[in-house]
This record gives sequence, structure tokens and C-alpha cells, in this order.
Amino acid sequence: MTDALLAVAREAFISYASPDSATAMALVDSLEQNGVGCWIAPRDVVPGTLYADGIVRAINAANVFVVVLSAQALASARVGKEIERASSKGRPIFAVRTDTAPLSPAFEYFLSESQWIEVGPGGLDAAAAKLVAAIQERSPSKRAPDANLKGAPKPSRTSRWRFGSAVAAALVIAVAIAWLLTARFPVATSPPADAPTNPPIARGAVSPAVSAKSIAVLPFADMSENQDQEYFADGVAEEILDRLANVPGLHVIGRTSSFQFKGKNEDLRAIGATLGVAHLVEGSVRRSGDRVRVTAQLIRAADGAHAWSNTYERTIVDVLKMQEEIATGIARALQITIEERALSAADLRNPEAYDLSLRGLHAFDRYDEAGFEAAANYFDQALELEPSFTRAAEYRAWTYFLQADWGYVRPEIGFEGARQGAERLLALDPNSTMGHGLLARIYTDYDWQWEAARREAATTVNLAPRWYGGHFALGVIGRALGQFDDAERSMKLALSLDPLNPDIHTELGNIYFRTGRFGKALEQHRRALKISPYIGFGHHQVADDLLALGHHEAALAEAQLGADAATGLSSLVAIYHAMGRHAESDRTLNQYINARAGDDAYSIASAYAYRGEVDEALVWLDRAYEERDFGLTFLSGHPWFLSLKDDPRFRAFLRKMNIPE
Repeated sequence: MTDALLAVAREAFISYASPDSATAMALVDSLEQNGVGCWIAPRDVVPGTLYADGIVRAINAANVFVVVLSAQALASARVGKEIERASSKGRPIFAVRTDTAPLSPAFEYFLSESQWIEVGPGGLDAAAAKLVAAIQERSPSKRAPDANLKGAPKPSRTSRWRFGSAVAAALVIAVAIAWLLTARFPVATSPPADAPTNPPIARGAVSPAVSAKSIAVLPFADMSENQDQEYFADGVAEEILDRLANVPGLHVIGRTSSFQFKGKNEDLRAIGATLGVAHLVEGSVRRSGDRVRVTAQLIRAADGAHAWSNTYERTIVDVLKMQEEIATGIARALQITIEERALSAADLRNPEAYDLSLRGLHAFDRYDEAGFEAAANYFDQALELEPSFTRAAEYRAWTYFLQADWGYVRPEIGFEGARQGAERLLALDPNSTMGHGLLARIYTDYDWQWEAARREAATTVNLAPRWYGGHFALGVIGRALGQFDDAERSMKLALSLDPLNPDIHTELGNIYFRTGRFGKALEQHRRALKISPYIGFGHHQVADDLLALGHHEAALAEAQLGADAATGLSSLVAIYHAMGRHAESDRTLNQYINARAGDDAYSIASAYAYRGEVDEALVWLDRAYEERDFGLTFLSGHPWFLSLKDDPRFRAFLRKMNIPE
């Protein structure tokens, strides 16, 4: 790990046992909101480095060491080694004690001179406040206030946008405006009845109260002779998941999160804790010709014990009914009463269309340009064979949408194709959850018809309160309109249903970024990038967070990692400008314009806005509007555009988009 990367969060090293990860992350949130940078695993382990090596280097670089002290920590050999390392390096140790478990002689020895903070009647918030004060008091430099430190003096703004000198005052204004606007367009959302009340928000986070009626379906193993049926095994697992999601009273984790464990040999108890569920479903598929053999088992996450298992063998024509039987068996094993036809499956009229659809879904999961193209081809073939095949129609429409949203096809091709697909779904079924959810996103990203978008998103939530998609859509709408409290609420609801979904972490980070909580934005964007390194704009978002925090060198290193992605260059423009390297900023901006002028006018406008070049920024905003650049949905509250805030032309532009000023 380089010094530049360590410099981002070297003040405090956070040590904890895995079951205490939620407590540890809460402490990190409090510390980073108050200007104390933190290093915590696995968030800050640089991909490609040895895990243990990263921890040793981080302890060496930290100024203080914080341990979440609990019975679990006392039983953890890793925590013991980390404390021993910190003690040997002479680091001040702060122990946040969460229970009264007696210390072992070794812990008592190493912690005899540490500062103790008890989680008492005031709860974790009070303990965190004490920890912040204690660390700041021990800080050798007594850090000078900066734009990210609560209570810091707000420097005056200059006529030319300089983020380092203007961000504090500008962001206070932005947050105040956002607060005022939330009253104008309230979003009425409430959590699903079976959603966890304090859900995990990232890998390793553990919900303190896990419902006994909660479950995650893991990818099924391909046991076929030629090992060439992985796509089919994935499809079987997803169909079972979808059927279980329709069972009233059962909290089912979304596919994106549960499939993060594909191909990983992780302890089932750890997976259950990570996803915040009481039960897991795993299984295997063996396919030979037109015969399919599926073994499924229900496992208690707390102890790894098998609660139910069964083996089924059917022909391919009966595979949908077999999945129905499996879901019914699991529901009954959980002592959940279901109506006779609650999970009924349609007859599979065309096995070839079904197979093509599963191949398409497998390609879709790659989430890259080639994957979407292959998926579209498979879905088109499936629909030619069976035009009313709902699953193929759903994913074909979403493929159109993502191809446009990610810039792989022109907006008028992708979004209009998605619209036709959504209308087709609603013609087949007026209560199509996917159809309404997709329309909500099209109205948001392409049409900018906010009330129509909100109506479709609310319909989606009403139809499927346990699917993350409706809550996610409401969050995107709230973020686009500057209604950040509502947006954050909706995104956290979405996260409770799909805790390892990188898109949700990304959007939650975007909301934090627009409300000046740059440390929390950095945390969420790093989580998204760790979950799915394929996200091309992930490094760009992390770079922007680091730039907002004033870590210019680290921001530059991060932006260079994502420079091959379109938006990476726009970050470099801003970073070079902040560092005073204006010739490089100019050169990079010209390079970016030459490469992306036809399909990323919004990001070019943001680069000009950051540099304080208002006229040029407005020209490119108008161009983005004419090209229907979906990037404009990210405009509201973006700190880079605060240099335009008082310009009447910018205010007129917001009115043209029906975005509150």
C-alpha cells in the first residue's frame, strides 16, 4: 500500500471482531464526519495486496488504535494480534467496551494503559462522541479546522471557483436549500412489514435483530457431467428466489446480494450474518438431456444446521413446476402458511425459449457492453420462439435501459426500446412490477417527468414492497430533485432488501456527496467498487470524494485508475485544476471533449463549472439538454455547480428541467 493511499485514512486504525462490524462502522461514521480519518478492513484493503500485510502497514501508519472490545473480540486471535502490534509500535489505544466480558490475561496486559470508553446508558452515539473528543485531544497536530470538520470556520468565496477555499460556505448553502426543498415534494414511503428495522448496509455488517422469517438463496452448483450448465443452475436458483419473494411474511434478500457469494467458499454462518438473514438456501443442479435433477437444502445460518432438504428430478418441461415445489417446501419448513396457488407456475410451453432466456440472464449478469449485447441477442431469440414469455421480455427491456444508461447505445435507441418493452410488459400484465419500475426509471433518466416517475415508482412499491427496485427508483427521483432526506430514506430501505447491491451503495454515496458528507460518500463509493470492480465510474466517484475532502494526491491516483472510463477524465480535469496544474487541466479537458463531446456533455459542463468558467459550463448544459443527457439528473445539489448558483441563466435552466432552484 502506498503512502498516498494510506494518507487518506491514517489517523485511526479500527480493530473489531466480525460480529461487531456494525458497531465498528458506526464509530467510523462518527469519526470521519468529525474529520478523523479511519482505516478499517475490509473497506480499506487495497485490491491485490495481502490482507495481513495491509493491516500491518495500516497500524504502522495510524496515529491511534481503536478496538471495539466485546466477548467476540476477546475470543478473536486476529484482534489480539492487532492490539499486540499497536502496543509494540507505541500507538495510543482506545477501547470502546460494548459488554462486560472479563478480559483474558493477554488482553489485560496490552490494554492496561489504554483509554476506556464504555457504551453505557447513552448508547453508541454517546460513546462515539467521547471517542471523537478523546482522539482529537490526543492528536499531536490538533488538526486545523477544514471544510469537512464540524464547526469549522467558513472561508470566503472568491470570484473564481476554488474548491479548497469555497466548499464550506457553499455546501452550507446547498444543504440549507435542500432542506427547504424537501417540504415541497414529500415522498411517502414506509418500510415493508418484514424488512429488518436496522438493516446491514455492507458486507460484514450484522443486523442486531434478525427475523426468523428471513432468507437468502445462494447460487446453485452445476453438477452436470460436462460442467457446462452454470447458466441453468443460476436460473433455477433465481426462479426459486422469485417465488419465495412472493410469500407474504418472508423477508427475501435480493439476487444481486445473494449471488455475490458465487464461487466463494465462505462459511455459511458468516454469509448469514453479512446478509442479515436467519436461513440460507443452497443446492445443486445436474442436467442431462431433457432430465433435470435438483437438490435443495435449507440451512440455519446461526449454526449451519440443515433444517430441510429434498431432491427432485423432472423433465425440462416440468422445471418451472419443480421450482414451485421447492419454494413451497421451503416455506412450509419455515412454518409459513401459503395459499394453494400463491406460488403457482405457468406451464413451460417452449423449453428452448426458456433455455435461451437463462443464457441471456447469465450474459446480462456480466454488466458490461459485451454482456448486454449477448443478453439482448438471447432474449430476442427467446421472444421470437415465445412472444409472451414474460421473463425474457422483462430482461430484454432492462437491457435496453442499461445500455442507454451506461452510454453503450444512443439514448433515443436504448430508452425508447426500454419504453416499448415496459409497455409490452404492462399489456401482458397491468400489474407488472418490472414494467412499472422500468417506466419510473425512464421517466426519471430520459423524460425528466418527475411526477409521472414518482407515480410509477410508488406503484412499484405497492405491488412489490419487498423488491428493492421501487424504493431505489424513489431514491433516484428524490436525489434528482434535491430532496435528499427522502432520497436517503428510500435508498436505505432499498439497501435493507439488497444489502450488497453496488448500485444502491453508489446512489447512497451520491446523496451523501450532495449533502456535504464526503467521508460517508467515500465509504459508500468504495463499498460499491469493492463489491463490483467492473463499475467503470467507480474510481471517478471515489476520486471526487477524495477531492472534496482535500486529498488531492490520493484523488489523482484514484482518477488515474479509472481514466479509461469516460468520466475518469472529467475528474482529472478538476483535480489538476485544484492542484494548480492548469496546463494539464486544460489538456485533459480538451482530450475529454474530443473523446466524449457527443455523448457526455453533462460531465464536460461539470468540469467547466468546477473551474469557475460559468459561460462555458452553461453552453455545455444546454447541449446536454438538447442531447437528453441523463447525466442532468445528477445536477441538483452537486458541489461543482455551486459557482453557477446565482446566475439567472442557470436558474432558468433548472426551471426548464422542472428542478427546484
